[in-house]
Amino acid sequence: MSSVQAFYRPHGPGGPIDRIGVFDGDHMKAHSARIRKTMADAGPYVIYRVYLERPTFESLQIVLREIDRVKQGQLLQIKITTRDIKKAIDIHNAVQYLQVEPEQTLVEGHINGYLSKVLVSADEMVAVYNNYGNPSSRFHRTFETMLSTIAWAQLDHLIPTAQGNLLKQTALRYPALDKAISDKVVEVRFDHQRKVEQREREAQAAREADEEGGD
Repeated sequence: MSSVQAFYRPHGPGGPIDRIGVFDGDHMKAHSARIRKTMADAGPYVIYRVYLERPTFESLQIVLREIDRVKQGQLLQIKITTRDIKKAIDIHNAVQYLQVEPEQTLVEGHINGYLSKVLVSADEMVAVYNNYGNPSSRFHRTFETMLSTIAWAQLDHLIPTAQGNLLKQTALRYPALDKAISDKVVEVRFDHQRKVEQREREAQAAREADEEGGD
């Protein structure tokens, strides 16, 4: 039985390191392609030292602990409980960096679910843009989800003035982000107008039904 000593070394060889923890080697080998390759390249040892450079100490520790505690034969499912979307993105990045197997769709699903229901803050908007804004990203859908929520909130006038101004001022610092938001507003405006008209028709029908019932 082997073990893995994992260290966080964000500045590369020669930089400061922090020990993340000691983990079961068989679990690491089974569920992290990155660590499995490191172990294979090192040769047969009882204790392996693995140096990880991103994304953050905390997110790596969370993912490695989840891998470490999974029981043999049990499906690895990393679940995110934090409502801090920036931390959730870090965990998602750690999953990708470690090349966790099997693919952790629940992690991506948590982020997309949050972004589809919650209007982001300016900092969260930038974090989503920096991580998923590239059209070539396999997770670009996550960025599109955020854009849709912002666009619908704008058209429904649900964004408080102060928050809207901050979002706009922040987006202007990233021209591609600002353009993506503007383009999404144009894209969904027709569907938004159709839904507004549908709501008006339904409200009118309800009023007429009330009037008939009164008679």
